[in-house]
Amino acid sequence: MSEYKREIDKMIGDEPRFTEELADRVISRSGRRTTRHTRRIRMGLAAAILLIGVSGITIAMLSDPAGELTQTDPPSIQTEEMMTDPDTPEDIPLIEPTETSLLLEWGLDSMDRGDHHYMTSFHNRLLVVETNGYHLTRGTVVYFETPASILVQNDLAGPDQIARIVGLPGETVEIRDGKVYIDDKRLDTFYGEVHRTGMTHEELLAIDREDNSNDYSTEDWYEFFSTDMPPVTVDDDSLFLLADNWGRGYDSRDFGLLKHGGVTGVVMGYEE
Repeated sequence: MSEYKREIDKMIGDEPRFTEELADRVISRSGRRTTRHTRRIRMGLAAAILLIGVSGITIAMLSDPAGELTQTDPPSIQTEEMMTDPDTPEDIPLIEPTETSLLLEWGLDSMDRGDHHYMTSFHNRLLVVETNGYHLTRGTVVYFETPASILVQNDLAGPDQIARIVGLPGETVEIRDGKVYIDDKRLDTFYGEVHRTGMTHEELLAIDREDNSNDYSTEDWYEFFSTDMPPVTVDDDSLFLLADNWGRGYDSRDFGLLKHGGVTGVVMGYEE
C-alpha cells in the first residue's frame, strides 16, 4: 500500500486530482496482485483435492479384497482342539474278584504317577485282572504278554506287561512335544502328557536342588519331555498302548500296535 500511496502523492502533487492515467495504473497494479493471489488459492485447492482422492483410493483398496494393499486387521489366534476322557478315574478303585479274575502281583513302576500306582508291594494289595466280559475302551489298563520283539531286545523284560489303551481302531495317534494327539485333537487327560512321577518338566525344574536327587535341567531331560512320535493309524483289530510312566515300561512306541487277541485281561483295580 505504501507504494501505491507514494505513486498517488507524486501524481497528485500540490493540487488534488485523480486523472484517468492514475486510475489505469492503480487498476493495473491491483489486478496483477489479485491474479497471483488467486493462482496460489487455486493451487492449494488442487493439492487438497488430490490428497482427498488418494486417501479415498487407499481406503477403498483396504476394504476391497481384490485390492493390492494388505488388510491391517490383526491375525486371529489359532486354538487347538481338545478331547477328554471323563470316564477314566485317576484313582485306582478297590474291586471284589470274580471267578474269572486273576490276582496279580506287580512291582514295576511303569504306571507310576507319583503314588507308586499299581505297585502292589507299596499298597499291600494285589491287582484284580478280569479275563472275561471286559470292554476295551480308551483309558482302560490292560494286561498282556510281552511281545517277542521286546524279549529279543531285553530278555529281562519279564513275561507280561501292563499299559493303558490310548488309541482305538481307526484313530490316528501322534505325540507332539510330549503331548498325545488323537486325530489332531489333543488328549487332555491325566495320561495324555509326558510326566515324571506325575509332575511336568516345569514343576520338576522348580524343585530346590537339595530336595531333588535328579538334575532335570540337563539336555537329556529336555529331550525326554519334548518327545515326538510320528502319526500312527490304528488297525481295525488293534490297539495303541502307552505306559503311564513313559520310559519306564514297554508300550506301542516300542513294539507297535497290539492285536485284540493279545490282551490277557483288563486291570480293574486293587483287590478289596
